[in-house]
Amino acid sequence: MMSPRNEAKPLYLARMPWYAKKRSKLLETHVRAQVVYKKTAPDGEVESIVQKELEVGALEEDEDRILLYWPTTIVHEINEDSPFYEMSCDDLAKAQGNNGTGGSDWELIVVLEGVVESTGMTTQARTSYLPSEILWGRKFRSMMKSKGGAYLVDFDLFNSTISCDETPLCSAKAWDSQNQHRDSCSSSGSSNEAVEADSAGNSGCRRGAAEGNKDEANDTSTSS
Repeated sequence: MMSPRNEAKPLYLARMPWYAKKRSKLLETHVRAQVVYKKTAPDGEVESIVQKELEVGALEEDEDRILLYWPTTIVHEINEDSPFYEMSCDDLAKAQGNNGTGGSDWELIVVLEGVVESTGMTTQARTSYLPSEILWGRKFRSMMKSKGGAYLVDFDLFNSTISCDETPLCSAKAWDSQNQHRDSCSSSGSSNEAVEADSAGNSGCRRGAAEGNKDEANDTSTSS
């Protein structure tokens, strides 16, 4: 899923399962992610398949090593080094449309690896996400509840998402460029120009309030 962090930095989110229901726990758990895409020549011929490693980590920690004591959300920050830096909501929609017309432009592969506590053996779980399985402007609903001084986990909410109206519709690159322009206008004292830049950015990068409310009312679950 595509969603912003508190400072409106776009993120890709994925939720990792929790193994506390099993007797054997996973130790030294870490997660990796790669995006796989085709490199094509000007004539359209596929030259190679590119695998690019993504920087991922637990939400608010940015570490790929995690403790699965409870369900954990894994994030990839979409910054200048991310292959998704120039991808907008429209670009994702086009990639989603290609899924049914000759294959996907790219695929995201996530690998979870750890040591089984009872045997000391390494285990690995892999999954992948096509563009059609990725939601823009959504975030996971909290699964944790407090009751009687203890925390409870509601697994029925594992795939449940809610709308995140703060998510820009433009690419992270366009969003950063807009914010830099607005900051430069503010620092130079051009308040009117800053307001105009902000208004232009909101119309091109922000989803409207009506659209956000509609998403909220039509809240659904996702397998991402």
